[in-house]
Amino acid sequence: MSGITAPSSADAAVSLRSLGSASEVDELAVSDLSDEFGPFLSHFMRETLRAAGDVRLARVGPDLKGVYLYDPVERVASIFTRTAAVAETLFALRDHLSVFSEFPLGPPRERYDVFSLSLPTPAPVPPFRHPVRAAREGDRASLLDLMSGVYERFNAGWLDSTPAGSEKCFVVEADGRMAGAAWVSRAGSHGRLHSLSVSPRFRGLGIGSDLWRARVLWAGGAGILRLISEIPEANAASRAIARRGGMRPTGLTFRYDRP
Repeated sequence: MSGITAPSSADAAVSLRSLGSASEVDELAVSDLSDEFGPFLSHFMRETLRAAGDVRLARVGPDLKGVYLYDPVERVASIFTRTAAVAETLFALRDHLSVFSEFPLGPPRERYDVFSLSLPTPAPVPPFRHPVRAAREGDRASLLDLMSGVYERFNAGWLDSTPAGSEKCFVVEADGRMAGAAWVSRAGSHGRLHSLSVSPRFRGLGIGSDLWRARVLWAGGAGILRLISEIPEANAASRAIARRGGMRPTGLTFRYDRP
């Protein structure tokens, strides 16, 4: 990974501060802490605070060198830094079960390729196999049921209303129930496809492909010029969907378990 710095005596004194409110995010320059996720860091911080999570800033002297995000419900953390001492300090925080980091922290549990796509791109040719629509306020209970059935731990706070234009959710219904959902984040001209979730009983029917196409079409219409999506090496279905749509790996991030 480019931009990583090795430990040095200057890196040893890492100071931490919790961020108290989303209004403080606007005062921070954090985009240079990550190759792939830099444009989204301010958005990630606001979303974490909105979902009652923990945001901590790591400084070495006066310089901001890292950001730590923690979800106390899902017990998952994310680290953004280019400095070894900061990565190690943040990794030791809290009681998280898993940590996501671009910075290598030893043997990972999972490797994720970060796929990217430049827009505008030609509209996807294959027709939709299922009706896809934007999520509505009244879908919250159905979305919570879907996500709780897919994930062992899920923070319902992520489903609360977000600032207009920052997150867009698309859903597919089948047999009178919520069969799949997926989100796209927007940060200026950058977009991130995330949280593609399909109920186990409806997998293999093309719902994931339909949700991918709907989000890409929306992103192009919203003025997004570059899309990213991190996909585990083991998720062959999602990787195939991304590749068919023209996405290619441009970066790596890792998932670690606490010892």
